[in-house]
Amino acid sequence: MSGIPVEEEEQEQDTSIKGRLFALLYKIKGPPQKTEKEPTEKEQAAPTNLKELISQTITSWAQESLIQDPELVRVMFSLLRRQYDGIGELLRAMKKSYTISAASVQDAINLLVSLGQIRSLLSVRMGKEEEKLMIDGLGDIMNNKVFYQHPNLMRVLGMHETVMEVMVNVLGSDKSQEIAFPKMVASCCRFLCYFCRISRQNQKAMFDHLGYLLENSSVGLG
Repeated sequence: MSGIPVEEEEQEQDTSIKGRLFALLYKIKGPPQKTEKEPTEKEQAAPTNLKELISQTITSWAQESLIQDPELVRVMFSLLRRQYDGIGELLRAMKKSYTISAASVQDAINLLVSLGQIRSLLSVRMGKEEEKLMIDGLGDIMNNKVFYQHPNLMRVLGMHETVMEVMVNVLGSDKSQEIAFPKMVASCCRFLCYFCRISRQNQKAMFDHLGYLLENSSVGLG
């Protein structure tokens, strides 16, 4: 019986200093003490907010060899960068922000409602009722004071692109036939004219659609 521990001690003497130190700790405190330390270290390193959680998770994923998709890696590090670019995002957002007086709040709300109504009609099949709603919505926007007071806001909201999309849907498929909704197309053209008249920057924005406008330059003539 006395020879067994002697052999274990001889085997322990053959291990490294680090191994012998751990063996000594096991004899003094016992193995359960070590298993209880690991979760306490994890609890101390646990994230305390969403920013730390995202950063730790992405960093952990980046150290793994399973992720090979370049697009996924790009998105991961883009998200990681955003955790430390809060001020930069605010500065970029400030360039698109507008201050509207209290007297124009209701006009701004009405304008956004009309714009939302027009955009909701883009996904439905155009009919007589939809044509009337589109014409009324465009008229409400053109009669709104905010439309003329904040031309840059109209451009940022992409109103001209929305109206161009309406025209593409109506004119794009039936170029050789008569216009199905001539009144609505006329309202779209009138809107784009007003859009360009209120700002030179708006005129510049319409250059992206110049080719399409030239192709359909005869709309409403004859």
